[in-house]
Amino acid sequence: HNIDSDGNWSIVFPALPKGTYTIKATAEDISFNIGTLEVKNIITITPALPEVEVLLLEDTGTSSTDDITKNPDLKVNVEEGSTIQLIEVKNEFGTLIETFNSLEDYNSAALPDGKLEIKVTIENEFEETNSDSIEFILDTKAPEAPEILDVVDVNSDMSLLRFEGKGSQEGNTIQIIVAGVVIATAVVDVNGNWSADIDSLDIGDIYDVLAKEVDVAGNISEESQSVSLHLSNVESITNVANNDYIFTGESNDKISINENDSNDTLVVDGGEGTDTVDFISLNEAV
Repeated sequence: HNIDSDGNWSIVFPALPKGTYTIKATAEDISFNIGTLEVKNIITITPALPEVEVLLLEDTGTSSTDDITKNPDLKVNVEEGSTIQLIEVKNEFGTLIETFNSLEDYNSAALPDGKLEIKVTIENEFEETNSDSIEFILDTKAPEAPEILDVVDVNSDMSLLRFEGKGSQEGNTIQIIVAGVVIATAVVDVNGNWSADIDSLDIGDIYDVLAKEVDVAGNISEESQSVSLHLSNVESITNVANNDYIFTGESNDKISINENDSNDTLVVDGGEGTDTVDFISLNEAV
């Protein structure tokens, strides 16, 4: 490096291991005479700690920031040249329950549900270590299946149907499903009840409707019982064995019951008109 007009010079050293160093410099003039410059500094190098950040690979469920998840897999960001030395898992009581030596060794399936703390320690090429921790709640248990308890024709014309039922836990989300498609959602209240209003079902069709419950971690329940709805647009209708609800809307209608209901549940909602229901004998109780 050349000496400037003020007699100053500088040099940038490559990365050096931790330690104490004496700086010695020599100078060469244009006549190739070499001399030793005065040593002005004895320096101690303490490399910065390696950077590490531990994150959930996916914070599942209704919120991506609530640290409640069904997936305990990790994403660990480390600076170049550093490696993971230890992964420690503690439960809510601070008890060490699992240790792993790398992300490849990390067995998330072995972790129990509940509040967990995971600490990751890394080491760089200079044997400097650093660590980062994350706390989250692991929940891998699906809620119980919800119940559909009633379906109400709110306006008596089938323009708005209200589904009511019971869920297993406050705050969980109820999905109302037709033909595999979620057509509405509801939230379970403090008393375990839920309701959902639906205005998207076409009059004249028969629908099989079911519900599922999703908890805050994203676990999904089994299906509820299926409820069969017949939204009639004719003035004379005959039930089928799997109908659970028959809605007839505003007109004057005649409903003929000539099949024994398959699950002994049948609700006929005649709406606003004057309606009649005929029970036709089948030589068995209907």
